[in-house]
Amino acid sequence: MIVEHGVLSFDEEEIVLETGTGRISVEGEGLRITVLSLETGVVSAVGKINGILWLNESRERRAGFFGRKG
Repeated sequence: MIVEHGVLSFDEEEIVLETGTGRISVEGEGLRITVLSLETGVVSAVGKINGILWLNESRERRAGFFGRKG
């Protein structure tokens, strides 16, 4: 997945990214962004990841990244 519009928000518990397929939320503990390249769309983070979620535009419904349907 390529991060097209960068990091929308981040703290030690959540990183929200804007990708070509929508927003992705990485939730966890002690999260830190170690690499951010807007030229290449590459983001790297360290910490304990508890979940990766796809967010719709209103953030009302969330689905697990690996269990997302159509």
